[in-house]
Amino acid sequence: MNIKWKRFDEPVFEKTVYAVWCSREELYTWLKKKFDFDLEMSEFSDGVSINLPDNLGSVIWLSDKKDFYLLLHETVHIVRFSLEDRMMITDLAVDDETFAYYQAYWFKVLWRWFNKLKG
Repeated sequence: MNIKWKRFDEPVFEKTVYAVWCSREELYTWLKKKFDFDLEMSEFSDGVSINLPDNLGSVIWLSDKKDFYLLLHETVHIVRFSLEDRMMITDLAVDDETFAYYQAYWFKVLWRWFNKLKG
């Protein structure tokens, strides 16, 4: 598998998200080369979302581009990173609408991109 990635820039909260589809080993190499970032994750992980240092954005990686439930799970992390980076409350008991709308946005954008990939 060759690495496929795309940068998404969201204008409202000014969040950058890098969506990545590749093998685990390719992800490690890409993160090191592009961001000088060393990732540690469980060998059982099929996906991951990370917030990069220095406001470089976030990365969402899936091993299976068609895994609806994994993308749904990982977008929760992306939304939390985004809102916390803007010092916004992420207590869903206080305000869940912002979180819900923002997750729907990221899920739709990323689901469409992952599903257009060949391979």
